[in-house]
Order: sequence, then structure tokens, then C-alpha cells
Amino acid sequence: MPATTPKLKINSVRHHGGDWLNIVLTGTTFDDAVTEARKFQEKTNAVFLHAFDNINVIEGQGGLAAEILEEWSST
Repeated sequence: MPATTPKLKINSVRHHGGDWLNIVLTGTTFDDAVTEARKFQEKTNAVFLHAFDNINVIEGQGGLAAEILEEWSST
């Protein structure tokens, strides 16, 4: 994540990720952080999952939106 990421977001990610992640703050923009993440991916053969430019993430967000609308319309 960029070094400018708010502490609230960092703490939330840490809470939900637990021992499964290592938060690295780098650069000042999202693009800087993505560039560093891609370098890490290549160096370690890790899996990179883009925060929003990924078909699975987009499908998941769409599914969540549908559930919210369904819940909202049934009240």
C-alpha cells in the first residue's frame, strides 16, 4: 500500500488478514505501490491480485452489490 494509506485502512487490513499477510507501505501513490508489488511478484513468484482490475474481484464486488440491493429491496 502507499505510505500515505490511512491508519484506519492499514489496521482494518491487518485485522482481516491476520497472520496471512505482511503489510508493506511503499511510494506515495497507488501506482507506486502496484509497481513495487509487481517487482515483488516477479522476484518471489508470488500471486498478484489487483485491488480492482481483476475479473474475479469485479465479479465479487458485483455479487456483493446484488446482495445489498436484494436485502434493501426486501425491507
